[in-house]
Amino acid sequence: MKTILMDKMNNALQYLNTCLAERAELLRFMAVAVLTRRNLFILGLPGQAKSDAIRRFRSCFENMNFFGYQLTRETDEEKLFGRLDLASIVPGGVSNSVLKETPSYQSAVAELEQLYNMYETEQDDAKRSVMLARIKAAAGSVSTLREALSMLHSGRPSILTAGKIPQAHRVLLDEIFKATDNALNSLLTALNE
Repeated sequence: MKTILMDKMNNALQYLNTCLAERAELLRFMAVAVLTRRNLFILGLPGQAKSDAIRRFRSCFENMNFFGYQLTRETDEEKLFGRLDLASIVPGGVSNSVLKETPSYQSAVAELEQLYNMYETEQDDAKRSVMLARIKAAAGSVSTLREALSMLHSGRPSILTAGKIPQAHRVLLDEIFKATDNALNSLLTALNE
């Protein structure tokens, strides 16, 4: 297992060294950071292809959730960590993440979409009226499941973190010194984890 991982990393480094001139040391540091699961801070003058090297390095790995963001004075915690799902705090509402993670609900929605698409393409009025009755029944199932999920999960605020730092395997925070104090303070815990 060790040799397989070492061979993969060496192959990636060889490939990247052909793409990026004079970046062998930076690439080795990135490989060490990935293998040891440590943070890597890269400081250099503008135009030295630091961000490009990181993006190319990341592209060598499959199935890796990556979050990259260029920090500015306008960067807030929501852009980095996600935002409150408003549907989760509305009385009778249910979080979108709960709806996405419930197979029975997703299957009922898929069936409703399929019936509706068939209804839209059907030309025969008699068949359309039969399909309309099936659509009403399917919509009732979706509504009932949504109400049940609302009762089970009501009052539990949730944060939408898809595509943000909490869901990422690797994170690139570019121009970190341009971030506000609030954003930097919120990153302290994430950097330690």
